[in-house]
Amino acid sequence: MLEVYVLVQGMMGEKETATTSLVLGDNFSMIVDPTVLHTKQTLIDSLRNYNLEINDVDYVFITHMHMDHIRNIGMFPDKTKIVEYYGMWEREHKNEDYLLPEGLKVVRTPGHTPNCISLLVETSKGLIGICGDVFWHKDGPEFDRFATDMETLKQSRKTLLEMCDYIIPGHGSMFNVKKINYYTLF
Repeated sequence: MLEVYVLVQGMMGEKETATTSLVLGDNFSMIVDPTVLHTKQTLIDSLRNYNLEINDVDYVFITHMHMDHIRNIGMFPDKTKIVEYYGMWEREHKNEDYLLPEGLKVVRTPGHTPNCISLLVETSKGLIGICGDVFWHKDGPEFDRFATDMETLKQSRKTLLEMCDYIIPGHGSMFNVKKINYYTLF
C-alpha cells in the first residue's frame, strides 16, 4: 500500500508556498509540487525525516505550472521522471502516457488553469487526491480569482470530492472529504 505525507505545509498571504507532498511506495518515491521555499534546505531536511535524499526521488509530479508549485523542480537529478499535464518526461524524452507505479492515477482537473492535473493515490486510509489549486485549502475559496474557467473548476472540484476520501489542497493541510460542507464550494 502507498503512503502519503505532507513535507511542506502550504500557505497563502504575505508568504505564499504550495503544499509539497511525498508519496512512498515499496520501490519508489515521488514529490508533488516542489514549492517556493526560503531555502532549499527545508525540502532536503523534510526528506531526511523519511530517510531520503534528493537523489532518491524517482518522480516529481507537477499539478500545474504556476511558480509557487514548481520553483524547486531543478533540485532533482536528471534520472528523476517529471510528470506534468502533457505526459511524463525522462530527461529530454516525453512519453504522452503516464507510466506510473500501481496505485497512482492522473486525473485532469482543469479550471484553475486549463492544464491542471491531480494525483490520486490508493492508501490504507482510502483514496487521497493531491490536487494543487483545484482547492487552495479546506474552505475554498469558493471563488478562485486566478481561475481561467470557474465553471470548469467547479466541475473538477465536484469530481474530486466524489472520488476521494481525502484531499491535499494547494495551500493547506489534508482534509477528510466527508467532514466538509462542500456544497458551499459550488
